[in-house]
Amino acid sequence: MATGACHVTVFVQQRLRTAKGMSIAAMELRAAYETWCAEQGHVPLSWPRLAAKLKALGYDKWKSCGVIRYRNLIMA
Repeated sequence: MATGACHVTVFVQQRLRTAKGMSIAAMELRAAYETWCAEQGHVPLSWPRLAAKLKALGYDKWKSCGVIRYRNLIMA
């Protein structure tokens, strides 16, 4: 099983799309990421490490009505 953080970039390329003005809940993104990892044989990163990797890739998050969301992203 692969354990490196580089698989996050592949997940983003395969499962997410940029969509200006749209957003995705962090919990929904996390669930999709964990499912994808299981399908691909990767060990999922912890939530803080995944969030840091997404930030490093340029994805902004914010809190709206108590829910953390990622800007300009939708599920592919």
